[in-house]
Amino acid sequence: PPPPAPRPLHYPKNPNNNELINGKKIIKDNQLGDKVVWLFNYNTTNYYLACNAQMPTEITSMLNTSLRELKTDGTFEKIDNRY
Repeated sequence: PPPPAPRPLHYPKNPNNNELINGKKIIKDNQLGDKVVWLFNYNTTNYYLACNAQMPTEITSMLNTSLRELKTDGTFEKIDNRY
């Protein structure tokens, strides 16, 4: 018998500019993680926040704590996947 027809993929739209959301989100939303083989990174960006050297240590500590919390609860990944 012929193989089953592939199911249509859901391509979510970015509500801000109506463009497609990145490939990682499409793969996740369509449960294709076990069918996709990651070969290489085309583009990777690290995010940094530069602060004035005179900024109080309490504020930089608060920023670092907040960033760790965003990464722990998954918020950072959700934001990153939108762009």
